[in-house]
Amino acid sequence: MSTTVVRRPAHANAVVLAHGYTGRDVARIASFAVRQARSELFDSGQQYDVAWSAIAEALWNCTEPPDAKTLYRAGIRAIHDEGRSLARGRGVWQKDAPIKRFDTYWRTVERQPREEHPVVERIAAIQVYDGLPDIHQWTLWALTVADDEDGAAARSWASLPAHFIDGCGKPAELRKACGFHRIDRRAISCGVGDAP
Repeated sequence: MSTTVVRRPAHANAVVLAHGYTGRDVARIASFAVRQARSELFDSGQQYDVAWSAIAEALWNCTEPPDAKTLYRAGIRAIHDEGRSLARGRGVWQKDAPIKRFDTYWRTVERQPREEHPVVERIAAIQVYDGLPDIHQWTLWALTVADDEDGAAARSWASLPAHFIDGCGKPAELRKACGFHRIDRRAISCGVGDAP
């Protein structure tokens, strides 16, 4: 597989941007900032773009000619700020507690049900139902006709064929044996009908 390398015209890097710095100088400082930043939160190409933009902005905002170290610091700072922003958005970065705050936030946020959720669940249940083992079909059937998991376990217990019982003595044990999980009953009550 061959790779086509697109090169900038030689004169593009030779253009003086501001205060005597050329495009080549900004590119060199940005590359150095990327190597020194050692950020693993986003790829080096994006880091280079962030650093290059920050260095160019710092260069244009300076009233006096800046030294290369000042521009380098602007590039490093931009890379770190962008990394923190990305990490914060992913729930990783918190100065006080890296994961605890993220977990607290997302567990307490009230989830809004999406309008298409029941439709998607209904279609998925229809498609999957025939491929399930008999015991799981019985479990889903019980969930569709009962009000809650305990009611579904009791109903399954009462209507389940003897060869599925395997010595379970109580509906709670049956629920564990049948693998009851929290399932949206409304989604499953679509065409499943009577017990299998």
